[in-house]
Amino acid sequence: MLEAKDGAQALEEVRRQRPSLVLLDVMMPGVDGWEMLQRVQERHGVGAIPVIMFSGKVDEEAANDAASRGAQAFVGKPFSPQELIDQTKQLLPT
Repeated sequence: MLEAKDGAQALEEVRRQRPSLVLLDVMMPGVDGWEMLQRVQERHGVGAIPVIMFSGKVDEEAANDAASRGAQAFVGKPFSPQELIDQTKQLLPT
C-alpha cells in the first residue's frame, strides 16, 4: 500500500510503481483529484488502473461527473469502511 500527503506526491508514487487501485479525494492540496485522475489516465490509459473517487459533495451530478471522467466508482463522504471494501472488491480481481 502506498500513501501520499498530496496530489503531487501521489503522482510521483504512481510514476514509480503502478498501483492495483487508486483512491482519490476530489479535494486535495496542490493537484486536485480530477487532475490526478487525468494524469493517471494519460500515463497508464483510461481504465487501466481502477480509480475510486471520494467527495463530501454527494449527489447524482458528482457521481456522474466522476464516471464521465473515467473513475470506476464514486463514494460520498462520510462513508462506511464496508462500503469502501465492497467497492474495492468489485474493481479488483480475486
